[in-house]
Amino acid sequence: MAALVLAAGSSSRFGEGNKLLALRDSRPLLAHVLDAVSCSDVSDVLVVTGHDQARISALCDTVWPAHAVPLLQVHNTGYSSGMAGSLVLGISTLGVAAVDAVLVCLGDMPEAGVDTMNGVITAFRQDPKHALYIPTFKGQRGNPVLIAASLFDSVLMLAGDKGARVLARRFPDSVVEVPCDDAGILFDIDTPVDLQLPLDQ
Repeated sequence: MAALVLAAGSSSRFGEGNKLLALRDSRPLLAHVLDAVSCSDVSDVLVVTGHDQARISALCDTVWPAHAVPLLQVHNTGYSSGMAGSLVLGISTLGVAAVDAVLVCLGDMPEAGVDTMNGVITAFRQDPKHALYIPTFKGQRGNPVLIAASLFDSVLMLAGDKGARVLARRFPDSVVEVPCDDAGILFDIDTPVDLQLPLDQ
């Protein structure tokens, strides 16, 4: 089981600066995500960098706890083409045959909790016959999404700014919804104003 942290985007809607390095509760957004991932039930962690690669990479090295599983990084030189490229690169780097699933974590979603991550992982382990495991809060689907290895070939064919949502539409019978009490699965940061918003329960 691997966690794939997508941290390659150019943050075009955020304005100046890299939103993944912007502070929420005195910590960079990406640090919040890495904090949760480091405590989750995964055996491998891969961060896909892109825009502002040097600073993102340095942050990963700084905040990743020494006691956690090793954190690997891969640089997506084509990050401007959209999320699909990072997904493809991440799964290719991990090795299609090396992991049974990946938990796809978005670097701009700082409030998704470790209990939610582990809940999605547990749902897969208890019922591994499906291919997409998606957390829901009050009936709304959010992130992180777990993609089972049976769907990796389809992921490798994605292009542009397409991700798990397109897979869920394409393979609706493969989706398992995992209800959780975590509004953070719906909360992403797009603008500087969002940094100050409370988490809406």
